[in-house]
Amino acid sequence: MYHCTASNKYGSDSMVVYLAVQEAPSAPSGLEVLEAGSRWLSLGWAVDGSGATHHVIQFRREPSSASDASAADNSVVSATPPQPQPWYNVTVPGGGQRSAKVTGLDPATTYAIRVLAANEVGVGPPGSPVTAQTLQEAPTLPPADVTADPFAPESLTVRWKVRGLCVNHRQV
Repeated sequence: MYHCTASNKYGSDSMVVYLAVQEAPSAPSGLEVLEAGSRWLSLGWAVDGSGATHHVIQFRREPSSASDASAADNSVVSATPPQPQPWYNVTVPGGGQRSAKVTGLDPATTYAIRVLAANEVGVGPPGSPVTAQTLQEAPTLPPADVTADPFAPESLTVRWKVRGLCVNHRQV
């Protein structure tokens, strides 16, 4: 509160001015994955009452740990580390909202997730990120070119081609 007074030979006047400092909200805390599906993640977090008008969920794919494994005989001498993926944003309306469901994700994929609070002044810093993996999903297509060859008197070798499978890889 400020008290301003002005005066001259004709008189004086005063006024009280209230100053409210506004800033972007602080980072949400306590982010956790409440439930996971093959193409979605349900999230929850704590609201700190800092005046948020909405929240922003950011998520990105994390590198696959299977493709990061080195050879058992240590024949790999160097590799280029994978580049970080971009963050994708999902806006959650309502400052008091404490949960949301992120959809449109890929099955059996690890994601980094963080939440930010926002108001009319701006977007605050992100809360601590968590990682979560979506569940696997049954194949959408049957196998192709199925063959069975005798291996031994009581054994068969069955071979097939997988259709509709996305294989991730990187050059080493």
